[in-house]
Formats: sequence, structure tokens, C-alpha cells
Amino acid sequence: MSGWSPSPDVVVQVNEFLRDTLDPTKQETVRVQHERLGRLPDWSNFLLLALHSADQPQVIREVAALLLKNAMLHVPATSPAMAAIKTAILPLIADSSLAVRRAVANVITVLVGRLPRSFLDWPELLPYVTCLICDSNVHCVEGGLYLLHILCEDHTSSFDNGAMGKPILTIFPLLVKSLESTHEPFRYYSLMCIYEFIASMPDTVGERIDSLMQNLVMLTVDKSLRVKLALCKIFGCLAELHSECLLPHMPTVVSYMLTCTDDLDEEIGLEACEFWLLIFSSDTCAESLRPYLTQILQLLPKKMVLTDANALDLESSEYDSNSEWTIRKSAVAALDSVAFYFKDLCLPVLLPIASGLLKSDKWQFVECGILILGAISEGCKQGVLLHISDLSAFLTAQLFHPQIHVRSTTCWTLSRYAVSLLSLGEQIVQPILAGIITCINNDLSQTVRDSACRSITHVAEKLIDQDLQMPYINSVLSGLMLALSQKNGEGYPLYEAISAVVDCACDAVAASPVLQSLLLTPLGTKWHSLPDDNTELAPLMECFTAIVAAMGQTFAPYAPSLVGRCSGLISNTLTSGMNLEALEMALNLLCSIFQVMREPIVPLFRQFNIPPLLCACLAKRNIHFPSLLESCFALFGELFFFCVPDIAPSLSFIMPVLLESINPDLVTVCTHACFALSETVIHYHENFQVWGPVLIGNLIAIQSNCKAHRSLLRNSAVLLCQICFIAPTSATNLMTPEHLRDLCVLIRKKAGRHRDTVLIGLCSLFRHNSASSVSVLPYFCDSVLSNQPSPQVKQMLLDTLVQIHTLIGAQNWANVLSSFPASLKEALLSLGLP
Repeated sequence: MSGWSPSPDVVVQVNEFLRDTLDPTKQETVRVQHERLGRLPDWSNFLLLALHSADQPQVIREVAALLLKNAMLHVPATSPAMAAIKTAILPLIADSSLAVRRAVANVITVLVGRLPRSFLDWPELLPYVTCLICDSNVHCVEGGLYLLHILCEDHTSSFDNGAMGKPILTIFPLLVKSLESTHEPFRYYSLMCIYEFIASMPDTVGERIDSLMQNLVMLTVDKSLRVKLALCKIFGCLAELHSECLLPHMPTVVSYMLTCTDDLDEEIGLEACEFWLLIFSSDTCAESLRPYLTQILQLLPKKMVLTDANALDLESSEYDSNSEWTIRKSAVAALDSVAFYFKDLCLPVLLPIASGLLKSDKWQFVECGILILGAISEGCKQGVLLHISDLSAFLTAQLFHPQIHVRSTTCWTLSRYAVSLLSLGEQIVQPILAGIITCINNDLSQTVRDSACRSITHVAEKLIDQDLQMPYINSVLSGLMLALSQKNGEGYPLYEAISAVVDCACDAVAASPVLQSLLLTPLGTKWHSLPDDNTELAPLMECFTAIVAAMGQTFAPYAPSLVGRCSGLISNTLTSGMNLEALEMALNLLCSIFQVMREPIVPLFRQFNIPPLLCACLAKRNIHFPSLLESCFALFGELFFFCVPDIAPSLSFIMPVLLESINPDLVTVCTHACFALSETVIHYHENFQVWGPVLIGNLIAIQSNCKAHRSLLRNSAVLLCQICFIAPTSATNLMTPEHLRDLCVLIRKKAGRHRDTVLIGLCSLFRHNSASSVSVLPYFCDSVLSNQPSPQVKQMLLDTLVQIHTLIGAQNWANVLSSFPASLKEALLSLGLP
């Protein structure tokens, strides 16, 4: 603000305005004043002046900071006005007022977020903060550490920016040193910064972990609750990302985490409980915990007991995986993790504990005993099954316990054992399924009904995982459909159970008109009775999606009703914006119908305007949340091949949406976008020179960095080959041998319905990346031949090999050919390879 001379009259007006903001009776006046003053070209300067005025009341300075934070949103990031703000606000980080330091830190972190290159566009900031941390003044150090703490939360990755010399390398040792401070805030904020760095930059921090561990162990005697909480977070993070560093300090760490797990502060207890879940998932450390196994197994069940107060507050969402995470749920997950690693070695400790709880007169203890059995069902299954005759009878009886939480937990626990019990005979499994179905239909508590529905869903999903069919399918579906006809507004669990059972029993449903009628009669009644804005419509469509997949072509007579309703729903939602979840499910249902019916259903889709409605969905960007885009792209990719004339006129505004979605951060969206683009690029060449190179670069990056996502890799590989079909030289010299090899493996037997164009594109890639291709030629030839190529593709394969033969010479070619498997060499020679 140097060189700026404020008008005294305006200063008075601004100060009066700031005082008025605190008076609830003057809010209309404040609004008018704010509109007027906010239009001043130097409005931010007046706010900074008030913020710097130490004689102003603290609360006025806080208000000035809040207004400045909002005013900055209208100041261009690279303007002189923003530069003036950055210069003027730095000294305030060390203000003598704690509240002002907090307010200023919030302004700064918002300001950094406005800068295009983060800290690079404010090179003075981090050096200044570093100087404050090293200062002898308490206000300077506290202000610097607090600011660093919130910058780490919002801009963590910027601290590892190589263009700035990786600021973390300078800052991290200072934070470790601050852990030795006698001032509690210094220790706490340093710990929280360290936590963010470990979570976001485990490799960078890993090189400096030994010096950190000494100071962390030193803090295990710290009495501050905030320090305890932060330390539990860090130990949990280390257990997940750097568990090896805990090994030398395991006795101290385990003792500390056991104490914290039992802490009266529930937030500390929850963070400590998370540590056990993470550490037992680490092969590096889990074995080292064997000496402490008894202590851990004795402690975790204590955190699973419902208190009277908690039971009164407990809602049905307790048994919903999407509900709030609690220490009770964390303890269950941790016990599951312990049992999964140590298996039946846990039983000598846990079975006596569970047995004692099950015999208790207090329902909370009985419920906890049942919960323990459910938690160890995966890890200790074999040992528990030795007692199953007595346990199954006892647990089935608990489905009718007078307390709702006992009944709900029993449903959950029984579902965890049900699939394993199938091998033991009908006399055990049938009463369990019958009891759960009875709960769905007859229990007066929706908590129990929902839990019973989720139990059926869990059983069905486990059966699918093991490629097994749902037993007693007639009884199970009859019970579920009876519940559907009796209940209204039950929410998702019942519909999810129906969908899961249909998925699990798809062969039985496909073969049985009786089961089809059993399903479609009550579901059809619901379909015609629910209005478009009813929240049950989305899960109902999910049920139909499962039924369509199960019934296949036999669903054709029912398709017009569904396609027509979906068309109207899409049209109405595009107009009104209501029930976007139902819109997503409608798109999924249409995609399922199309995948089953294929080309014969196209006239019906055209009759109900599905192609133009789908284009309208893609054009309406304000509804583009990820899961809806997935649904749009999936249907678009399926439909485009058969409806090119309907969709092609809209490609000019659809292509940008597809291209923007080639972002591996959203894996599923990107996977479907690649699929949709692979269908369209052959028909859309407009401005290829603009979007083509960027797209190719993104696809090559996906091939390098997304190894865990097989579907994304395959779809992106097909798309890359399609691009090289329309623009053969577009990826010239961009592919490494590893890229080419991986591409061939992904395409092998998977070229899809555009086989010829994909394979010709693959040939083009090899022709224009000759230097990289020689060492992976066997993969290339095998990939092309595995897709049963057409004569045209076979000829291009031969032409490509001849070109490479000419390039490298006869002797080198003979060496290359000798590395081919005999069967592959024979196949190529039969095609006429010289």
C-alpha cells in the first residue's frame, strides 16, 4: 500500500460501517453500505488499513479480515492490487492478537488458492513463514506454525514442488525441532503439519523418518489432549504408509496406543482404534504384535459395548455403512483385521469373552457378544464353525429378542456366516434365512427390517463372489416381494436386497416364468404407481436393471413400458432438475436394456427420442456430477454405433465433454469416457490437430500411471488405436517399448466390435514407432492374430513387418525372428512372411 493516501472521510465511513456490522439492528444499512463501499477501486486497501490498526477493537479487525477474504475473490490474481495485498498482509501473521492471526491465516490460504501457480506466484510467503518459525517471539512462531498448518491442509502438494526447491526439505526439520518446544500450540501445529506431509508425500518424508520417530516417541508422555489426538493420527498414518519405521519402537507405540484406545476422550479413542485397523493390515508389522495380542483382544470388545445413552441415540443408520464412523464401528473393523491376520489364534481369548457376554442379563452385553462373533467371521471362521450347531440355534433365536439392537446385530452376524453354513446342510441354513425374511416382513422396527435386508444383500453378494446361486430362491424372493407389496417408503435396503438376489439367481430367474411373474407383478405395480419425484423410483429402476440382465431377450415384452417411462423422466428432469438420482438410474436401465436387446431395440429408442435426450443430458453441464457422467457415457458408447445419424449432429458440443473427462483422477468416469470416445473419434475429425495431441498425451499417461485399473487401461488402449487409425502419424516416436508391449497385451483378443480399425491403428503405431517396436514384435504379432483379423488387417501386419525388416536389415531381422515362439512364427510364415 506504499504510495497510497486514503481519504480521511472514507476512512471514517469504513470504520463506521465495520462497527455497524456488529449491530443486528442495522443489517439493512450494512448491506447498502457494503454495496457502495465495495465498488471503491481501493476497497481492499481500506480493509487492510483497518486490519493493521492496532487501536481498533479486535472484533473489528476480524470483520475486516473476513471482508478482505471475500473482496479478494474479485481482484485479479496477477494484478497490482493483489500484489499490494500480499505485501501488506504478511506482517500480520505475527500480530499480537491471536484472533487476528487466525483471521489473517484464513485470508492467506484463500489467497494462495487464487494464485495460478500457488506458492510460485508468491515467492516471499514461505521464506517469511520459515523466518517466523525460527524467531524468538512467541507470537511470530505461533502465527507462522498456525498458518503453515492450514496451508498444509489446503495446499499440501505445493510444498513438494521441485520448481521451488521442494520447500518441505527446509520446513520439515524445523517442524521436527518444534516438537521439543515447551509451548503446547507449537507441538500441536507441528504435529498436524507433519501428519499432512506424511499422508500426502510419504516418499519424501520417508527419507527423514528416523529423526522424526525419536521426537514422536518422546511425545508419548505429553498430557495435552490435542497432542495426543495428533500423535494418534500420525501413528495411524505411519502404520499405513511407513509401518517399518514403527518396528524399533513397537513396545512404546503399542503401550501408548492401548492407553489412547481406552481414553475417556472419544475422539482420541477413535483415532487410536483406527491404528489397530491399519497396523494389522501391514504384513511388515502385524507379526511383531503377537506378544500384545491378548491385551489388544481384551481391549477392543470393551469399545464395542453400547451404553444406555448411546442406545437411546442410536438411529437405524448404525447399520448403514454410509453413516457416521464411530469408535464402536472402528473397534469392530479393527477386531476383524486382527482376526483376519491371526486367525483361530484369537479364539482362546475371544470365545470366553463372547461366551460370558452372551450369557449376560444385560442386553448390551449380549449384543456385544453377537457383534464379536460377526467381527471375527472372516478370520476365525473355521474355529467358530466347530461350535456352529449351538451358536446357530442361539443366534436364530436372537432374531426375536425384545431389544431392537440385538435383533439388528444378529441379522448382520448371521449374514456373515450364512454362505459358509451352506455346506453343513439345510437344517442349519434354512431356519436362518427364514428368520431373516421374517424380520423383513414382520418386525415392527425399521432399523431391524433394514438390517435384515442388508443381511440378505450381503449373503447374495458373497454367493456371487463364489459363483454360487442363492438357495431357497422361491422362498427368499416370495418373502422380499411380500415385503415390497406391504411396505411403503422403506427406502433403499429392500430394493438393494431384491437386486442382489436377482443378480445372484440370474440363471434361475432366466429359466423360470414363475419367478419372473413373482418379480414383475409387484414391481410393475410400483412402477406405475410411483410419481417421478418419489425417492423410491431410483432403487426400483435398479431392480429392473438386474431383472433385465437376468431375463435377457425374454424381457422384450416389458421393454416399451420402461423405455417410455425413462424417456419421460429424462425429459422432465432436464426441464425441472428434480430427482437427478432417478435420472442416473433411468440411464443405467436404458443401457442395460440396450446391452441385452441390441439392434432390435433401436426403433423403440428412436420412438421415445432416447438419442436426442441423451445428447441433451451431455449438453447440460450443470448436472455433470461423476456418477451421472458415467451413466451418460456408458449409454452413449452403446448407442452410438447404431444411431450415428441421430447423434452425429450433436458431436460438436458432446466431444468437449468427453475430452475433458479423460482424467484418471476419476477412474470410472474416465473409463466410460474412453469407451464412448472410441466409438465416436472415427466419425469426428473436426479440429483434430487441436484436441488430438492433448488426448494422445493423456492416454499415454494413463498407460504409464494407472496400472491398477484394468478396464481403464483396456478402454484407453482401444481408443489410442482408434486415433491412430484416423491419424496414423499422430503418435510418432511417442511410445516406449513398454508402452507398445502393454498395449498389445491389453488388445489381445479384446479389439471389440471395431476390430479392424483398432488393429489397423495398432499396426500404424508400430510402423511409426519403429525404433521402439523391434524388441516387442512378438507381442504385436500375437495381439493382432489373436483377434482373428480380416484379410486387410493381415496384409497390413505383413506390410508392417516387412517395413521393420527393411529398416533393421536381414541379419538383425533373423535374430528378431528367432525370438518368436515356434507357433507364432509358423502362423506368420503361413501368411507369407518372408
